[in-house]
Amino acid sequence: MREKWCFHQPKYACDREYGELYACSPWSGLRDFAYDYVVSVQPKRVVELGTHFGSSAFAFLQAAADHHLDLELTVADTWEGDLFTGADYRREDVRSVFSEVLRSCYPDQNVRVRKMTFDEAAELDEGGIGLLHIDGSHRYEDVRHDYLRWKDLVSEDGAVFLHDTAPDLFGEQVLGSHLFWRELQAEEPYTLELPVSGGLGIVCRRKELWTFLKDILSCGRYEQNALQTDMQNKDRVRRQYFRIRDLLREQERLKKDLAELEEYCRGKERYCRELEESAGDFRAVFDGKDAYIGELEQTIARYRDTFAGKDRYIRELEARCSQEEALTAEKDRYLRILEKELLQERRDLLTKERRIGELERHRKREENRPDEAEEQEYGTRGPGSAGLGADPGIRDGSIPAPLP
Repeated sequence: MREKWCFHQPKYACDREYGELYACSPWSGLRDFAYDYVVSVQPKRVVELGTHFGSSAFAFLQAAADHHLDLELTVADTWEGDLFTGADYRREDVRSVFSEVLRSCYPDQNVRVRKMTFDEAAELDEGGIGLLHIDGSHRYEDVRHDYLRWKDLVSEDGAVFLHDTAPDLFGEQVLGSHLFWRELQAEEPYTLELPVSGGLGIVCRRKELWTFLKDILSCGRYEQNALQTDMQNKDRVRRQYFRIRDLLREQERLKKDLAELEEYCRGKERYCRELEESAGDFRAVFDGKDAYIGELEQTIARYRDTFAGKDRYIRELEARCSQEEALTAEKDRYLRILEKELLQERRDLLTKERRIGELERHRKREENRPDEAEEQEYGTRGPGSAGLGADPGIRDGSIPAPLP
């Protein structure tokens, strides 16, 4: 134990994980005292009976972590709740929250977690406890039993903390822990009480520790801090109240929207079922059409083979036609040549016919001319003599050219 008490304004790592949970817990006004107690008194072993979410346990561990103290913490709890905390267990898995914060915020601290009854934990404890914190069931019989079962395991220079010793009403009744605390104050010589956050009763085994703590608690600093913390918590509660009220209004609006949406969805579901029924009918029609299409495809395949043969035959005919067209063109050229030759022959024949006609006329003239010549010859010169009107062509035996 240090000669001088040290006051601190610690920051709790657990608040970073669950700020509202620990800052507003029933132990919130006592955390700074527990922190300073561990730093100033420096108990080697701390045992906590009933840790719930771990607000008090994490105050002890925060002091050990910040000041590098050799502290062993043992927490025992069934995490099943009691008459006063059962609602918390129904809403949330309390042990999971405790384990999560312990793992993430205080991984290097020496902590033993025993999920068992307090009597079972006592059987395993070897004693030498520097600080015993009793915060389990708040029934008178249970608190008294826990204190009597564990007090002999506390060391001679140790102390016992009992929570919820104030005469505050819980619902309509005073807690049994307050009634037992009044008995302890009459029986134990060295008791102190910090009347904040439900009240913390302190039982010191030796007068030296009692005197040391009495001077500290008499200054009222922790009551003032707790009052300030309570005011902050009340402000948190006030803000949360209005926030919750707004959220409830929003929830009601969302419920109406959800009801309308559900009705809309039910209409959609009915429509979908109708569509599914129609789809079944269409599916049967489509299956029939698919079968018909399959038949058509087979027919088309057969016709495609026939068309391919016809296409080949048409191409052959086209090739033949092309050949015939070429041959016809050649014949046409040859016919034009023959027509030209025939025309020329006709022209030549006409020329010859005209020539023959001229020759025949000339011949006829010649046949009639000898009588006239003889008459002229005998009449003028006589036979055999050449007169002035004699034809030179006749004299040399040539035939005169026909007149054009």
